[in-house]
Amino acid sequence: ILLNILYLYLPYNIYRLYGTRYDLHKQIYTHPCVHQIEYMLYDAMILVDNEMKISSKVYDPEEFIKLNDNIINNILYNTSTSEKMIKAKEIINNIYKRKLYKMIINLLISKENIQLINKKLFVDDILKEEDLIITYIFLNYNMGKYDPVNNVYFYNKNKKDENSNYISFNIKRDKISRLLPIEFEETYLRIYCK
Repeated sequence: ILLNILYLYLPYNIYRLYGTRYDLHKQIYTHPCVHQIEYMLYDAMILVDNEMKISSKVYDPEEFIKLNDNIINNILYNTSTSEKMIKAKEIINNIYKRKLYKMIINLLISKENIQLINKKLFVDDILKEEDLIITYIFLNYNMGKYDPVNNVYFYNKNKKDENSNYISFNIKRDKISRLLPIEFEETYLRIYCK
C-alpha cells in the first residue's frame, strides 16, 4: 500500500517541479522588465564595443574574468566624449532612472504564426525599423511541447530482469491526476520600442 501511495505522489511532485520551473521562467527570468534592461545593456555595450574592446576580451581569460557588473560603471564613468560613448551613458542613466524601453505588445501566439510577424508591419512615419525589438519567448516544462514526465522512469527495487537489472516503468497520466496540463509549451510575441 505504501508503495502505491508513493507511486501516486512522486510523479505528481515531478510535474510540480517542472511547473515551478515554468513559473520561475514566466514570472521572473523572462519578465518584461528583465528583458527591457537586458536589451538596453546590450545596446549600450554594442555602442562602445569598438572603443572599449568588450567583445575581444572573450578570447583572453585574464581579461574575460574582468567582465562583470563593473562594466556598467566603466561605461558610465568613462571620460571619452565620443558620440557612441555619450549615447551608451544615456542608455545606462535611463536604466537607473527606470526610463526603460517600452513593451508595446505582449501576445500569446501559436508557434505557427511566428513566420507571419515582421517588423515592417509596425513601421510607419514615426517608428523606424531600428526603433523596434521583436522577440519570442518560448516557455515550457523543459521538453518543448512534450510531457517531460514521459521521460522519467521509476524503478521497483523488488523487480529485476533476468540480468539482475532493475526494471524501469512509466506511470500513466490518468493514474497521477486528472488536473495535469495537456499542453507543455507556449509562445509569446513581445515587441519593445526603444
